[in-house]
Order: sequence, then C-alpha cells, then structure tokens
Amino acid sequence: MDIPEPKASSQVLNEAQIFELAELILRIENHYGFPCDIEWAYEAEHFYITQSRPITTLTIKKSAKRKLELYGYRDFTLALLQMGRPLY
Repeated sequence: MDIPEPKASSQVLNEAQIFELAELILRIENHYGFPCDIEWAYEAEHFYITQSRPITTLTIKKSAKRKLELYGYRDFTLALLQMGRPLY
C-alpha cells in the first residue's frame, strides 16, 4: 500500500499522545516491577494495551553498572516526561 506524502513522513502520534503513552508504559512497568515488552493500539483518542510481557532478552548481571544500563531507558523516559516541551 502506497501512502502519499506528506503523510508517509509525518509523525503518527503528537507530543501529548507520546507523553500519555510513556506515562502508561511506566505505570505498567512499575506495577509489575520489571521492564516489559508492551504492545499497544490507538483509536478514537484512547490507548489500548493489547499485550504486556516481561522482556526476556535482557540479562541481569550483578554489577551496578550493568543494572544502570538495563534500566537506563526508564530514567530517560522519566526525564522526557519531566522535561516538558522540546527547546526547538
């Protein structure tokens, strides 16, 4: 299926939707206590979680450095949420 320009190169979710999805993902991961592979859909101004399961491809090592690497993306997401609008 061919998608015409400019739709083909446009962002699918707007900024508010991205932040809403990030908050939802963090709530799910905080509930379970581990990183999750989360599948979702968006329709009629609502997000729907279709599946959530533990990420099994991560290996946890005992070193603190490795733990920070594994969970660093959560810190990045939190920072993104606290940052607000981009400076551009």
